[in-house]
Amino acid sequence: MSIWLTDLADILTKAGVPNIQEAYNRGPYAGKSWKQVGFNGQGYRQFRYILWHHDASPANQDSPGALEWMKYMEIAPAGAIWVCSSCNGKHASGTWHLIASGLSNHAGTGGYDPRKGGNTWSVPKDGMNAVSLGIETDHTYGESWKGSKKQAQLNSLRRGTAAIMLAYNIDPKPGLLRHLDWTNGLIDGNGKFTTYGRKNDIDGLDIADERATVKRIMQEIANGNASKVESLRERIKRNREKAQAAKAAGESPAKFRDRIRKLRDRIKRLT
Repeated sequence: MSIWLTDLADILTKAGVPNIQEAYNRGPYAGKSWKQVGFNGQGYRQFRYILWHHDASPANQDSPGALEWMKYMEIAPAGAIWVCSSCNGKHASGTWHLIASGLSNHAGTGGYDPRKGGNTWSVPKDGMNAVSLGIETDHTYGESWKGSKKQAQLNSLRRGTAAIMLAYNIDPKPGLLRHLDWTNGLIDGNGKFTTYGRKNDIDGLDIADERATVKRIMQEIANGNASKVESLRERIKRNREKAQAAKAAGESPAKFRDRIRKLRDRIKRLT
């Protein structure tokens, strides 16, 4: 029996993640909503992994055209979700565009460790599409994740991923992977894959750090205090910046550091 992830919009909305439910107006899926779409009418064999990608669109600008090719290219859907960086101001940065609840083409060839004869992560060579959700982002190689717009996109990517993994009981280690991990290997006890170097996305993110971050957010969501914790972290960030400015001006940063300590204590109580 195949698996269709038709509840993703509900999961994301409940977690406070902005999302848009896409529909198709042409091509083989014309007249269908994202909930009815899977490559060749197929759902997932299992759902055990989430792969993060970038769409390789031009850096430092919004590229809403990427959504079009994901929906309408020859092997569409090319990924199940696209996380935008505002679509030139039409949406909040970090809005999730839901493209397919069923199977999508995103992982491609990979997963073959010559030492093991394949079956890395208990997935056959080139078989990741059947067991993983592919999330594309409006991002490219060498593009920074710094700045309020890109940071909002990254925070949303992490939060939405955490919400889905929590709902489907998936542990980020090893359940969260970058596309490059599937093609290159050298992670989770795997050697160098035969497809090493085929992909480099998602760029600029350390997988160990991202797994830990997503795990933490999962716990926060489970505790029902995610929004409060997120707000407190933003306040810590602002007070850290004020402390640095005070120190640079030759003034005492003590009061800001005291605020940071108290804010951290509140986070500990919430988590």
